[in-house]
Amino acid sequence: LVVAGTGAAVLMVESEAMELPEDVMLGAVVFGHQQMQAAIEAINELADEAGKPEWDWTPAARNEAVHSKLEGLVQGELEEAYRITSKQLRTQRIKEITAYAVETLTADDDAPDANAVRRMVDAVEARIVRGRILAGEPRIDGRDTRTVRPISIRSGVLPRAHGSALFTRGETQAIVVATLGTGRDEQIIDALSGEYRERFMLHYNFPPYATGECGRVGSPKRR
Repeated sequence: LVVAGTGAAVLMVESEAMELPEDVMLGAVVFGHQQMQAAIEAINELADEAGKPEWDWTPAARNEAVHSKLEGLVQGELEEAYRITSKQLRTQRIKEITAYAVETLTADDDAPDANAVRRMVDAVEARIVRGRILAGEPRIDGRDTRTVRPISIRSGVLPRAHGSALFTRGETQAIVVATLGTGRDEQIIDALSGEYRERFMLHYNFPPYATGECGRVGSPKRR
């Protein structure tokens, strides 16, 4: 169990275990949060001793007239767009709304730039999505909060690989390939605790064409 957090809250929990009672798992998280307080206090003491003074930053003034005009342009259109259950059609419609907002609001000489308009549209989108969640409305694809997307698995889709499967969940797909090796193929890890070997290696690659986009294709990135 790995628990990350601050002095006042738990931010992240990762664990690997068999099924546990909820009170046992919750107790472990609480224990982890209690134990991290010593490290947090040490960090705060170091900051008091050697920390730099806080930077007093003031954000740019909000242009209420532009924001009001933007909301009048896109609020209703975006609300309708987020009722489209097809991801591809919804994404295309949102792109059209954003392009229209950029074209309309950047026409004047003293108008904001295109990136600023896109950020404002993103903020309106976030407010709409959050509002739907708080209001208990169905998810964007029409599901309620207790329904998972349709799941299917096809195995043996690549005949020349040692193992393969095509996993589909809703509109998301992943093709998985397994390759067997010998002990000489194990990954050598040179860690602070010493050298050890890993028999199982997982490489997860997310090329740009997987989402219909253009981009550099080379060595695997963090995804």
